[in-house]
Amino acid sequence: MGVGASSVPGNASSDQIDGSLLPVPQLERDKLEPEVAADQSAVSLLGTGDNYDNEDDNEDKRPDREFTPPKPRQRHLRYSLGRVIGHGSFGQVYLALEHLTGKLLAVKEMVVKNCSREILEAIDAETRILINLRHPNIVSIYDIEVSDDGNKLLIVMDFVAGGSLASLSKSFKGIPEILCRRYAKQILEAIKHMHRQNVAHLDLKCSNIMIGGDGLVKLVDFGTATRLARNDIINELKRRKEAEADPKKPGLPPELANQFNLGIKGSPYWIAPECVKSTLYDIFKADIWSIGCLFIEMFTTYPPFFQFKQVPALLYHIATITEPPGLPETMSDEGRDFLSKCLQIDPEARASVDDLLAHPWVAMVNLTFGIHPLVPDKPVVGVEARLQQSIDAAPSLATSKADKLLGLFAKNKDTDVTQSTIAKNWFGKSKANLSQSIRNLQASAKIDLNEDELDGLFELALPKEDLSFIVLQHDKILDAGI
Repeated sequence: MGVGASSVPGNASSDQIDGSLLPVPQLERDKLEPEVAADQSAVSLLGTGDNYDNEDDNEDKRPDREFTPPKPRQRHLRYSLGRVIGHGSFGQVYLALEHLTGKLLAVKEMVVKNCSREILEAIDAETRILINLRHPNIVSIYDIEVSDDGNKLLIVMDFVAGGSLASLSKSFKGIPEILCRRYAKQILEAIKHMHRQNVAHLDLKCSNIMIGGDGLVKLVDFGTATRLARNDIINELKRRKEAEADPKKPGLPPELANQFNLGIKGSPYWIAPECVKSTLYDIFKADIWSIGCLFIEMFTTYPPFFQFKQVPALLYHIATITEPPGLPETMSDEGRDFLSKCLQIDPEARASVDDLLAHPWVAMVNLTFGIHPLVPDKPVVGVEARLQQSIDAAPSLATSKADKLLGLFAKNKDTDVTQSTIAKNWFGKSKANLSQSIRNLQASAKIDLNEDELDGLFELALPKEDLSFIVLQHDKILDAGI
């Protein structure tokens, strides 16, 4: 997405949005006249809760919990609309500036006046899913409003400044594999969260994954997202298989069977073979196939089968393939193995999202790693220099002995004292104990520094790192015959 703040004449700001409309319960809505019912379907999306923290984490993570409508805000967000930053089938997306905090948001404006009831219910379902799937790598909804005339629905969402992975990949002629792995971990964490809530995205591709300026991934566009329990899908697939063998066996009532008639969902190049061949399939394994396709797209800028330009020919090819698509030759063996586990023709042979997160290509990624700004340059006083400063300030220390000790330090000034077993044994000791230890060493090495000379070293606030370093030189002191 682009960034801008130019005004758009003729577009309503939130000051012009009517907040008096309230959600209408489903049972009451069904009793309304058809035209009124359609308008009120959009109204049921109104408002979201101010609190994004889970009130009950255990309850919120239950996969069978009900996805509730948004909690209405006491007051709608106030914002100004900027330039158009995106287009969709039902309207446009604007950049918006929130008045209280200065936060940049995206406002999706949808014309719903003449939409069918099915479309309005689909919008309601998508929004309800997004509101209930709260995750750092899934786009958040901040507010939902209906315009004064009831013609438009405005959904206030995260603005993700970096644009989509698709545009990023094309701009840089493919994403480096090391960065693909980092994106993979974030995408898979979001998918894992969704699948645990019985939600499959069913339209995973690079253009539906946004990247923030800080590299944070956000999944968007849940228009085809579907919520079904995997056990219910497996049981229905089993029942249908048995029905083929015994046509007389009774099926499910139509009102129950319809929820399993999924049809083709998603975008052609990323769609799994079983989604083309059957009306019912494992929606979660279909997501895994799409994950494999989007990483090929991310790495090469093109999805699998991009040579097919006509959708019917493409879908026929996907439905009849007997081997997985080719994998990028320039990708590492681990990366290719990861993709192969996503792109199995048999859905049952595909990895789960947990399997993919445990794969070496992803498991070793450290998301806490980051880059940091430069800091001002300043002299760094090392062990040798600090010891020289201490000796310069201690005239009672014999010069010849000091020079010999410094010579030992100079030869080993790059030694990392914290990595030595000896250093670890001594590093936690107090200065008094270190002083006594070095006295013991100087006795065994026949170093004839007197008590005043030794005390002079420690009274000068010689850092414990330097004292530990002296301990490290025990053998070298003996060899030197000081």
